[in-house]
Amino acid sequence: MKLRFISFTVFLLLARVSVSYSQPNFQAGWNFALSFPGSDLQKKVNGPLPGWGLDFNYAIKGGHFLPGLSFVYLRFGDEDVRLICEDGIFDLETQNVLLQWHISFRYRFTRNAVQPYLEGLAGFHYLYTQTTVSDAETDLQLGGKINHDDLAFSYGAGAGMLVRLYNGDHQSPSSFLHNLQLFFDARARYVLGGDASYYRENIILPGRDTSELSLTKSSIDMFTTQAGLVLAF
Repeated sequence: MKLRFISFTVFLLLARVSVSYSQPNFQAGWNFALSFPGSDLQKKVNGPLPGWGLDFNYAIKGGHFLPGLSFVYLRFGDEDVRLICEDGIFDLETQNVLLQWHISFRYRFTRNAVQPYLEGLAGFHYLYTQTTVSDAETDLQLGGKINHDDLAFSYGAGAGMLVRLYNGDHQSPSSFLHNLQLFFDARARYVLGGDASYYRENIILPGRDTSELSLTKSSIDMFTTQAGLVLAF
């Protein structure tokens, strides 16, 4: 009877170790992003907004709930203007950048090779407009500054799926690769944002060698699709 109890205890310990190896707790992901603005912002930009994203999640006790952080970098409304004056020819580039920072609350339905999930998001949108001046002949950047920035609260929800591409090196139990997994990640999310102001375009005034920027304001609602890779360890 004692021998059976010891054998059963050893079996449970081995099973616990096996689960800890096969179900890593940390996830880090990088992905391409393509965002489609809501109706208000859509009227002021041309087409979808390209960018990229980063995600960091932690599976509590290796389970189904994975809180984490999500970051997305998007660019929109870029304007390039060439200025000709007595001092030379200069290129004036204005970039509108939208950064999405969110706390994510993810729930995965399974821990198998295919893992569908839902997520809730809460955080903020940070928009800024940066203008740089460079020499048109040498492409040497002469200066730049952030003309304007704004911050708006945002929240939303999304759904996605992880598909396992690599499941660790089971031939080397002591190796780091034994507990390493690689997933393909595809998701879509819709985020509602508050009103934020930004510079929309450059306006060159006739007869002058300077430019002015037109300030506008929109609600920052985004439908975003993302696809990339996730490393679990």
